Amino acid sequence: MTFFLGFCTFVCSTVISLTSCGGAIGTIITSALSGYLAKHGFAGGWPSVFYVSGAICIAIGVLYFLLIRNDPKEHPLVSEAEYEYIVEHIGALREKREQAKLENRENQVENSKPKPPPPFPWIKVLTSPPIIGQVCVKITLTWAYSLVILKAPAYMEKVLRMPLEMNGYFTSAAFASFGLR
Repeated sequence: MTFFLGFCTFVCSTVISLTSCGGAIGTIITSALSGYLAKHGFAGGWPSVFYVSGAICIAIGVLYFLLIRNDPKEHPLVSEAEYEYIVEHIGALREKREQAKLENRENQVENSKPKPPPPFPWIKVLTSPPIIGQVCVKITLTWAYSLVILKAPAYMEKVLRMPLEMNGYFTSAAFASFGLR
């Protein structure tokens, strides 16, 4: 419980940062592991890269479905005391609980059905300049990133004549350097 309580104090900034850099960390690890497995792996080299990557993805998926919940109250490993601490220290949960209490009081007094929320303004959101700008930036960055992922190893192999295992380590180092900017 002590670990969890300490975790909650910096959960917003740290966990969001970790999820944002998860793809880059995965690329770094996978690039290094792929070079090694292609040369020394089981099942004839390259197939082992796919088997190991697939097994890791399945294991992470199983852990995700077992451990992640939408609300801490739904999680079997979170005690009532931990849940109260989370609710008191995370504003969104506290507001959600207070809103639910208020709605219950109103429903008891009025004894009527709650009003449906207004429709979400999808057209306004999708046509707003900031959203269009973000979409353009994301497409451009993803294209550049994909180009480097796909073409850097081939360049190192054909032009630089780098051995396969070393190629994986250098590709991994290139992606690690992206995080230093």
